[in-house]
Amino acid sequence: MRRTLLPIAMLAAALLLLGIAARAVFAPDPRDDLRRADALFLAGRYHDARAAYAALTARWPRFAPGWLRLGVVSALRAEPAAADTALLAAVGAGAAPADLALARLYPGALAARAGQAGQAREFWAQVSAPARLLAARRLLEAEQLLAEGQYAAAEASYRFRRRPATCRPAGGWPPPRAFLALLRASSGPGCGARAAWRARRTPAADNPADAWLEPLRPPGDAANSQLRAALDAPPEQRAQLLGQVYLAARLYPLAEAQFAQVPPGGAYARAAAAYTAYTRWSAGDRAEGLRQLQALAEAAPDDPRARALLALALLSEQDADAARAQLEALQALAPRAADTQLAWAQWHTAEHDYVAAAAAYAQALRDAAPDQRGGYALALARFHVESALDLCGAGVAGATSASQALPNDPRAWVVLAAAQLGCGDAGAARAAAEQALRLAPADAEAAYYLGRALAQLGDRPAARAALIRAADSAPASAWRVRAEQQIDLLGP
Repeated sequence: MRRTLLPIAMLAAALLLLGIAARAVFAPDPRDDLRRADALFLAGRYHDARAAYAALTARWPRFAPGWLRLGVVSALRAEPAAADTALLAAVGAGAAPADLALARLYPGALAARAGQAGQAREFWAQVSAPARLLAARRLLEAEQLLAEGQYAAAEASYRFRRRPATCRPAGGWPPPRAFLALLRASSGPGCGARAAWRARRTPAADNPADAWLEPLRPPGDAANSQLRAALDAPPEQRAQLLGQVYLAARLYPLAEAQFAQVPPGGAYARAAAAYTAYTRWSAGDRAEGLRQLQALAEAAPDDPRARALLALALLSEQDADAARAQLEALQALAPRAADTQLAWAQWHTAEHDYVAAAAAYAQALRDAAPDQRGGYALALARFHVESALDLCGAGVAGATSASQALPNDPRAWVVLAAAQLGCGDAGAARAAAEQALRLAPADAEAAYYLGRALAQLGDRPAARAALIRAADSAPASAWRVRAEQQIDLLGP
């Protein structure tokens, strides 16, 4: 009898051990959930990643990596309170120092975008290693220095290196934007400016660790045709065009320095003087800027440029009567100039006379040169989309004209999608939004209108996907907020 009981006892013990082992093997592991959530984040699916990290931290409240990732994605989505809460929880759960270093880059960038430079620097000061994180920190600091007008320090912080004799970027984390080219162009037309302009983003897949830094990079599309035109312009025109590019980029001291290089008796002297005064006004010295513009308008009453800039400044100062006087003088000088009517449209809009503004936009379109009508049609259409004055008439017509004249400009297709959506033509809005996304796959506004159109057409799964695409394309923007509001309205 004992010989039969012993094997049974041994079999029971073996089964017990097997059960314990099976439970150990198949026990839930937070790292499995973390890997799945990380895959979403690294694919740029920030909306879904945030939900996955939130579920992970709810299930594993003492798992520090989950809180760290939730803090990162919350900062990326411009949710400072959620980011702070998550990162504090990560510290309390014992997050590793190396992980915290990466995480601190994100709330620093969020603070910088909110204008809290001191707080941003406090976050970034805690990041000194490894080298890839330090390079990212340097670029973020350069962005902040640039915004503060510390141009020499910004250029030094970019850490942009060149290979000898090739003027091509090498190694590191080169800044994929035009501002470095602008900084270099300010000191001369050498190959450094052109090399910086040509710099491109390196694929994140080349180094998986750097994929976590990709969302921190500045946009890669800042280089534009105006910069290229300025770099390629003849010497006598180059300083004037560069100054205007600096002015548009709000790099006011660099703009003034370029305008000062325009020869006093040259063809661009008056333009340089007018733009110098307007730059002074734009930089915050309002009284002196206005004084200079008024003096220029009086000294050269037949020069429409000074009057146009003066009218724009007065309009911004909400001095409607003085702005109107300048616009009347401007119209007497150039009664058939499209820009004169565009200025009147802005004046009427500021006065809340939308009917008169619409008429001025329409007149500007009629007065425009044939090869420039696309831009004026786009301005007219955008006005009607924003004001809803005659959206389904002049708005749709203007947007249609803009898309025909500018078939490769995604902005024209976006405004057409917005106009058609507002007029209840969901099918046409869908087609226009899809064309915009073919031209600009990361355009959040186009993806938002596509989602709205698909929802109206009854395709809820596709609508949800398009709205999530909008949210992920611009996670720190108002389009993300609007898209997620529409997702909530769609329901589960």
